[in-house]
Amino acid sequence: MEKSKKIDAIVKKDVCEDLFNSLSLKKSS
Repeated sequence: MEKSKKIDAIVKKDVCEDLFNSLSLKKSS
């Protein structure tokens, strides 16, 4: 149970970072 929660948090973090990066790229260009 704990392991899956940890993985879920990591996946969410990665997704958030990807979204943030793509938004930043759009702003700068």
